[in-house]
Amino acid sequence: MSGFKLSYKPSQNTVSKRVIQFHTATLILLGIVLFSGMIIAGWFAGEDRISRIFAQINYWQMHPPMWLEVSRIDGKYLLLPTLGCLLTVFVVMKISPIPRIWSQRLIVGMLIIRHLQNSNIL
Repeated sequence: MSGFKLSYKPSQNTVSKRVIQFHTATLILLGIVLFSGMIIAGWFAGEDRISRIFAQINYWQMHPPMWLEVSRIDGKYLLLPTLGCLLTVFVVMKISPIPRIWSQRLIVGMLIIRHLQNSNIL
């Protein structure tokens, strides 16, 4: 039983690559935190440009475009069609676990019909 020596020496390449990747991720996150801190400090300092940006964001939140607004239909009327679509999708997935043209067209067609119904076109 001679001739076997068990020694463990980690490869220098794998260790240095991990350290470099770790430092890159750390520097990116640190940069994001510092940039955010500068924006916040400028906002609290009363920088006009930053205040205007936040005022515009507030305006967009108070007056969103029509295509981004939440549907004004009462929630109880949306429950049944949503459950119907969900059950149909489950049935289609059970019948055709691998996407086929007919199943893709059925799902896309259902989504288009639901969208048109919510847009009050149908």
